[in-house]
Amino acid sequence: MRVKILVTSSLSLVMVLLEATTALSAPQLPEAAQKLCADTLAALQNTDAAPLAKLFSAQASSFLCQIDDAVVRTSRKKLQTQEKWTEKPLLSKQANLTKLQASDRIYAGEVSAEIEDAGKAWPLNGICVYEGGEFRWMMLAILPPAPEDEQVQALKMDVGNTVAGWRDALVDNQIEQLLNAMAPDVFCVAVVGPDYGFYVFSDPDELQMMLTSGQVPGPLVLDVVSGPEGHFTPNLAAPRYIWKFGVAEFQDVPLEAWLHLYRDADGWHVAAVCGLPPKQ
Repeated sequence: MRVKILVTSSLSLVMVLLEATTALSAPQLPEAAQKLCADTLAALQNTDAAPLAKLFSAQASSFLCQIDDAVVRTSRKKLQTQEKWTEKPLLSKQANLTKLQASDRIYAGEVSAEIEDAGKAWPLNGICVYEGGEFRWMMLAILPPAPEDEQVQALKMDVGNTVAGWRDALVDNQIEQLLNAMAPDVFCVAVVGPDYGFYVFSDPDELQMMLTSGQVPGPLVLDVVSGPEGHFTPNLAAPRYIWKFGVAEFQDVPLEAWLHLYRDADGWHVAAVCGLPPKQ
């Protein structure tokens, strides 16, 4: 089948037509996810940046984790300029992967798992794309073990309010407010539009150009059907929503959305967003 992928760059909006076949174009995601997660586990047990950088997409990428009390946020582009991504490995050599689940979608796949290390379970949540002959992360978060249920409910409310503000700014075309809620140095937004184009943005200027150039025929509708669900910790969160998307002649289009957020002294910020059609 022929698929259309729209990828933005800092220079231009490029349309790439790819010839995709079923089994011949890419390995099945559930099997490939095992290798991707194993390679990721090995990279997180070390401090060298190069092995980790190779696991992320060249289109756009975001990686969040927490080492001790410090949030680490980086991308393929930043990792490629570093010798070490951290002074202290995130995981011990005894860490192992459990509860791996992988779900193939249009253009991308969702991967979730737990990493068991030192008697604790670290949730892994990511979106990967097939690129350069293998699956690579577009967005990945390794979250600390979950806090108590009562704290999770409070965190879910705080994160939900941040996402609601971001979504309202998008719908109301409040570009400055929208971008202020995001992390400019680690920026990753990807969405399958109602025309089934795959729109990928790797920095704020690209998204601003798309939203202000008339390429998105308004008004935009983005209603919450369900969510947030997912993982919520004091400094990192990985919520998932079902949204109902509408623009121009396309209305009531279901969209499953994953977001990765981090918190600093100024509050919660959106580091990465991916919206894909729900799995049938």
